[in-house]
Amino acid sequence: MKGLHTLLWREYRSSRGWAIGLIGSLGLWTWIVSMINNEGVENRLALRSLIITVAFAIGVIVLSFMVGRLHTEIKHDEHRTLLLSPIPGYLHIVSRLVFAVGVGLIYAIGLGTLTWWVFSQAGAHLGASSIMQLVAAFPAFGIVTLLMPTLAWVLLLVLFANAYRLSHLTWIAVIVMCAGTPVSLLYRGINGLDHHLPVWTTAPGITDLFNRLAGMPTQGEGSMLTMAVPGVVHYGDIVGAVLLTGLLVFLAARLWEEMEG
Repeated sequence: MKGLHTLLWREYRSSRGWAIGLIGSLGLWTWIVSMINNEGVENRLALRSLIITVAFAIGVIVLSFMVGRLHTEIKHDEHRTLLLSPIPGYLHIVSRLVFAVGVGLIYAIGLGTLTWWVFSQAGAHLGASSIMQLVAAFPAFGIVTLLMPTLAWVLLLVLFANAYRLSHLTWIAVIVMCAGTPVSLLYRGINGLDHHLPVWTTAPGITDLFNRLAGMPTQGEGSMLTMAVPGVVHYGDIVGAVLLTGLLVFLAARLWEEMEG
């Protein structure tokens, strides 16, 4: 655990600029969302929600580039000291993943809080359970099911590509990695767990808002379709994402240890 603490501190020192920039961008997204004042509650809610979704996607991309800096470190032999250290290889992978996921969680909670404000402006009567789902539960769900596997895959891709760097076949390795990663197959298999695991029901305050909007008459030609919100969330998705992340981290750690050798 001491080694993990040291690596997390190193990751903070080298990536704090990325982290501060990403978390600081929440102010920009808040300003953009607040500037949308077009007529029609449904249109306004749809546009604001779309912007928040785009903000989350951009956050995933930024964090992917942040952990992908490992490619530059390897290319310039900046990782040589790390490879020669007695710390196990898997801790190097886990430390980068944990720091990036932590930053992503803070960012996602900020977006969840912004979503709460957007829903309140749309006239939603949100209770404590609805607020907790918007601010904490839904952001955490997105982090586990989307961000964690994505970052683990990026780390594995970087290590896989650099394993072939000396033979000048990096481009072949990247193609094989992108085409051969069995992400979709794993998810198809894990999705079968949905029939055997409990579900998480969306808070009534959230579903009531969308049901109310669905009953509104269309206001003009430019009106957007009412967005759909799932009534339940399957825990099988969470289990599948965690297992997939664990597999990708294991493979990345094995590649790291091979590079050490």
